[in-house]
Amino acid sequence: MFHPRRWRAAGAMIAAICVSLAFANAPTTVFASPSRPAAVASTETDCQQLLVQLNGNSPSTATCIQVATNRSSGLGNAGPKTGSGGCGNTVNLWVDAYQSGDEICFSGNGFADLPNYCEVWGPFICIVTWNDTATSWASHGQSGRFFSDVDGNGISMNYSTYRNGNFTSNPIPNDSLSSLCINSGCP
Repeated sequence: MFHPRRWRAAGAMIAAICVSLAFANAPTTVFASPSRPAAVASTETDCQQLLVQLNGNSPSTATCIQVATNRSSGLGNAGPKTGSGGCGNTVNLWVDAYQSGDEICFSGNGFADLPNYCEVWGPFICIVTWNDTATSWASHGQSGRFFSDVDGNGISMNYSTYRNGNFTSNPIPNDSLSSLCINSGCP
């Protein structure tokens, strides 16, 4: 027989899960830091495809386009995408080579520090951020600059419209991207 405290704990856990599920696909407003707009980790949903709208000097928003499934032990990459929705005219980053695996997409104009965005969510906490995680990219109709360090510091690489590639050691190594800017948001 359950002790009353266990019933209360179980009820609290069920309520927390229900609240999390209720907001799973709702856009999340992200908050600005003193120097630049930034984002909270994401939508608090383990998201395989995350769309971030940069709004210049105003706060950004993040929306989960496709929830991740088939994660082994909560870490690593999700299985193949099952949805048909894309991010549109964005700058896209992927965790795997040749534009595959988990994906984060940036649209609009502005600057983004990747440690502010969550790639893998565990129970109520971000396990892995997008900092030093990207392996490949595509620019679609956007242009701007990638940086190896936060706040637009470190090694930089310009990207132009309708290009894609893998991060190698020329000039930004694999798994070392930390910030980016799009269009007029570039320093």
